[in-house]
Amino acid sequence: MASLQFSSYLLGTNHKNITPFRSSKATVQPHPPNRVPRKVFFFCVTQRPLLCSLTMNGCEASHKAPLGTVETRSLSTVTSLAAATEGLISAVSNLKSEPPPFSSGIVRLQVPVDQQIGALDWLHAQNDALPRSFFSRRSDSGRPELLQDLASENMNGICDANPVSVAGLGSAVFFRDHDPFSHDHWRSIRRFLSPNSPLIRAYGGLRFDPNGKAGVEWEQFGSFYFTVPQVEFVEFEGNSMLAATFAWEDELSWTLQNAIEALQKTLLEVSSVIVRLRRESLGVSVVSKNHVPSKGDYYPSVNSALEIIKEKYSPLSKVVLARSSRIITDTDIDPIAWLARLQCEGKDAYQFCLQPPGAPAFIGNTPERLFYRKHLGVWSEALAATRPRGDSEVSDLEIERDLLTSPKDDLEFSIVRENIREKLSAICDRVTVKPQKTVRKLARIQHLYSQLAGQLRREDDEFDILNALHPTPAVCGCPVDEARLLIRQIESFDRGMYAGPVGFFGGGESEFSVGIRSALVQKGLGALVYAGTGIVSGSDPSSEWNELELKISQTQENTIGGEDDESKIIYRGWKVMPFIIGNETFEKLGIVGSSSNLVIYLTTVFNMKSITAATVVNIYGGTSNFGTIVAAFLCDSYFGRYKTLSFAMLACFLGSVAMDLTAVINQLHPDKCAKEIGSVCKGPSIGQIVFLAGAMVLLVIGAGGIRPCNLPFGADQFDPKTKEGKRGIESFFNWYFFTFTFAQMVSLTLIVYVQSNVSWSIGLAIPAILMLLGCIIFFAGSKLYVKVKASGSPIHSITRVIVVAIKKRRLKLVGSSSDGLYNYIAKDFKNSKLSHTKQFRCLDKAAIQTPEDKLNIDGSPANPWNLCSVQQVEEVKCVIRVLPVWLSAALFYLAYIQQTTYTIFQSLQSDRRLGSGTFQIPAATYTVFLMLGMTIFIPIYDRVLVPFLRKYTGRDGGITQLQRVGAGLFLCIASMMVSAAVEQHRRNVALTRPPLGFAPRKGAISSMSGMWLIPQLVLMGIADALAGVGQMEFYYKQFPENMRSFAGSLYYCGIGLASYLSSFLLSAVHDVTEGSRGGNWLPEDLNKGRLEYFYYFVAGMMTLNFVYFLLVSHWYRYKDVVVKDKDMDKSCDEFDKVSV
Repeated sequence: MASLQFSSYLLGTNHKNITPFRSSKATVQPHPPNRVPRKVFFFCVTQRPLLCSLTMNGCEASHKAPLGTVETRSLSTVTSLAAATEGLISAVSNLKSEPPPFSSGIVRLQVPVDQQIGALDWLHAQNDALPRSFFSRRSDSGRPELLQDLASENMNGICDANPVSVAGLGSAVFFRDHDPFSHDHWRSIRRFLSPNSPLIRAYGGLRFDPNGKAGVEWEQFGSFYFTVPQVEFVEFEGNSMLAATFAWEDELSWTLQNAIEALQKTLLEVSSVIVRLRRESLGVSVVSKNHVPSKGDYYPSVNSALEIIKEKYSPLSKVVLARSSRIITDTDIDPIAWLARLQCEGKDAYQFCLQPPGAPAFIGNTPERLFYRKHLGVWSEALAATRPRGDSEVSDLEIERDLLTSPKDDLEFSIVRENIREKLSAICDRVTVKPQKTVRKLARIQHLYSQLAGQLRREDDEFDILNALHPTPAVCGCPVDEARLLIRQIESFDRGMYAGPVGFFGGGESEFSVGIRSALVQKGLGALVYAGTGIVSGSDPSSEWNELELKISQTQENTIGGEDDESKIIYRGWKVMPFIIGNETFEKLGIVGSSSNLVIYLTTVFNMKSITAATVVNIYGGTSNFGTIVAAFLCDSYFGRYKTLSFAMLACFLGSVAMDLTAVINQLHPDKCAKEIGSVCKGPSIGQIVFLAGAMVLLVIGAGGIRPCNLPFGADQFDPKTKEGKRGIESFFNWYFFTFTFAQMVSLTLIVYVQSNVSWSIGLAIPAILMLLGCIIFFAGSKLYVKVKASGSPIHSITRVIVVAIKKRRLKLVGSSSDGLYNYIAKDFKNSKLSHTKQFRCLDKAAIQTPEDKLNIDGSPANPWNLCSVQQVEEVKCVIRVLPVWLSAALFYLAYIQQTTYTIFQSLQSDRRLGSGTFQIPAATYTVFLMLGMTIFIPIYDRVLVPFLRKYTGRDGGITQLQRVGAGLFLCIASMMVSAAVEQHRRNVALTRPPLGFAPRKGAISSMSGMWLIPQLVLMGIADALAGVGQMEFYYKQFPENMRSFAGSLYYCGIGLASYLSSFLLSAVHDVTEGSRGGNWLPEDLNKGRLEYFYYFVAGMMTLNFVYFLLVSHWYRYKDVVVKDKDMDKSCDEFDKVSV
């Protein structure tokens, strides 16, 4: 035997006032040194060459001979960990001068600490190069003990204070072998235990399959691994304890001197500076995740198992198939910090950690008890079948009811319960089961559950308990031997200690959990996370895979995070607003600058007729607005807002450049018309029209992509969960609308002036340059933005409900309530829950659950195209209810568009001079008064009218959203009537008074001041402030939260519809009146037409529309939300306010 060299330590030996030991021990007489040298084990950690853990393997000694002594010595209580550590160091040093007179033994020195400290916090502060162990008992608070009578009978009135958690460092003695755990191995462990020293315990676990081939990651654990820690921290309720244990066995050439010196080395590594662990997400992200088996391999494995179960004479009724998921993270995972997070998540579960020298850490958060023994009493439990918790009390009860009534889950649970009852009956005089079946609810999931208890025939049957109960059908199958053999054949990875017993052997009691919800963690290699599901007749591979995902989420979710870990999202808020608002300013200047004066550009540069130019502009505007719904769909479903915005802005820039080229390059536009009246103008060629159309298509793509994404993208930069974030969103909306109005006013004044009075080439180059600046500013902040990924379009959900309702159209509804309808709510559902309504009851048929409609393990439909929930149906009803209102509100823009097209033509044949000077207001600039009317009225409405109306109506908004829209529709009629009167006056002046001149290709310029056009524009601006903003508010508040981007698109689609209707109406009126007796209402020369008749006609249409609006408003029912959380509803209300 090689000699062992120890480093010397300078330990103070002049310790005085040491409290005498109080000893509790079990001893036998020293035996003569008639022994054979055995193995001594020592583990040197390569990362720290000077640090060695030297100990012995208790399995190498004879299990027949008892130890010389098993004792516990207690010191007086101290008030700090530092004092406890110092006391232990002194006590161990003193043992050298007064050693126990035995050739073998184990001694525990313990110091109570009058301070409660978390055992995990203590373990985290220690040197991670030493072997570590941790075991935390399950808290059964809140769940009444079902077998109290039997418990009292078996405990005989004895009540010991049990630790809450125990953390261990180093190893006084360990037990490990590569052969399966045997009765001799158990007797080797029992030698070191005694009822008189109940806290001397061997913590560890067993492999799930001791006969299976061990993977390289599990080699250091052996077939089983147990350890009695050298230094132990015990957490009680209200106080703590620090203990040091040493064991020696001369038979193994591991002397008392060796043991004491090894303990002294470990004690010098103990830290007394404890920092409480943060029970939060670990702040690491998953880089990659690899499943063994993969989904493609798992399905055939399940089907193979089902074929064997269904064979005529097959004894197999259940088999549990597991999955190992290798998770690689961006930084190393701290297993103790992860365990702390799991402990926070799993109050009603066992937590454990086993880490032999040089091995990965095996950690877990398991809810399942294998058995607990105290004296003659033994307790076990049956746990099987899994469902998620509901997001409300009602949905939780619905899921519980489904779990209790499921035939497949009842079969799986019954197999587990009866198997455990049978095994306990073999070693107990009697076995009690209470209740036969109930539901045990954990933080995130719930299981079928039953407790079993029995009375042992003799206390030494502990090995028989472990041998009988492991493995249970819950983690293996039934019969066990056949199931384990099939698992060995099917699974291509080593389970190791996953699903094996993990716990402790003690002198007076023992407790073991089942090592599920567990992971193997190693530096540089990430983590292996394990989960399994029971396969019985009726199992479905897809549902079983979903159950694996659900179970693994209990270990991974909110701990190590994921690919989209919210803890990694950095909301920079106002820090990125210069990029977003700067881009917004230049982008709006560019788009509006390219399109606001388009009707004039088409008539003066491309020589189009007024009716043709107005039609082209209407089609351009309509397509831009309808394009928003396509862009919103692509954004939500595939690309996300950042990518959609990036593409749209580049398209907008290219469109602006192409539009400028039509003015710069003579070959891209027709020759200029002569100024003489009656001169013939050459129109654009096919090639010129194609190039112009290409430029407009690019602008349509750009505008269609930017409009639905810009506003939500800016709001994404603020954290909606914080008060500062909510305020930031509100301020951003204000800045957004200010920027929008500012850009329009600048475009309608300065840019339009340059285009009309300086040069079209320069005037159109300015928007292109501004768009380029907007792109540069936007992409400069690219690395700082929060980029929310595409999460799916609500159009999918709408389509599904309609399709399923059509499929089930022949089914009959029972009653008028939602009773009997499928009412599933997903765990991560973020919308407000909607009440069931009686409108459009035909859609309720989509929520009728038939026997053919299968459900996943989480309660969701296996095929969402066959079954929809009441919530999904009600969301579609919201959309359908809004559509009649949307049609009426959209027609408002039919009148609005006339003020932005023919008002410009009116101004061309009016006196546009300012005072007596020569400066003329550009025709397109008159529409700025519409913007001014809107901008000035909004604060008056918000600060004056709303508080005034609130006093009488009691409503926060003063009036309802539909009342606000209705007021705007009424003012719209008034605006068109004023427009008709002003046009009649302008025409009379032009025909009865000397003209101021002649407009090119138009006619005489009336001496009526263009300022007469301001009242109709201001009225329309006020109408837009009521009807336009009211629409946006109405859509945002009446649509479900996940459809709000769709709601914004619907708003723009209304404008697009009005644009198309306007084009149709202009063409129809022009064609019908051109050959009539009264003459063409809409000729090139307005003095020869009757534009006022057209305005009266539009006013009449708006009057009919107003009557229609009153009818649908009376029919409309506002969205009814089921209140679940006041804070959530409050935040939703705040979002609704800032969204308008």
